[in-house]
Amino acid sequence: MVDLLDKKNMLSGLVQNLTLLVEMLKLEPNPKHQYAPFFEYYLGEARQLAERECTFAELKELSLALEGLLTRNFLDYSPAVFDAATGKFTAVRGTKNYYETLSKVTQLTLALRTLGVY
Repeated sequence: MVDLLDKKNMLSGLVQNLTLLVEMLKLEPNPKHQYAPFFEYYLGEARQLAERECTFAELKELSLALEGLLTRNFLDYSPAVFDAATGKFTAVRGTKNYYETLSKVTQLTLALRTLGVY
C-alpha cells in the first residue's frame, strides 16, 4: 500500500514544478506558442487536489490529462527565439531551468498515475 505521505509529497512536488513551468511558459513571446494557459489549468486542478484528501482515481485522472498534454501537444516545444542578427535560436530569458523543470513535471505526472496500483 502507498504511504499517504508519499501521495501528498508527490502532489506537492507536482504543484511546485508546475508553478515554475507555468512561470517560464508565460515568458514565451510568440503568440503561436502559448502553452501557459493549458498548464495553468492543470496547476489549478493539482492545487485543488492538494488542498483536500483526494482519491487515487482523481490523481490518475489528473496524471493522464497532463500526460496527454505533455506527449501530444507539447513534445516539440522549446523556449527559444530566433535571432535574425546571428541566425541562431537563443533561449527565452528566464527559462534556464526549463528542461529540468519539465523533466520533474513529467516524472511526477507518471509517478502519480501509478499510485494505488500496488
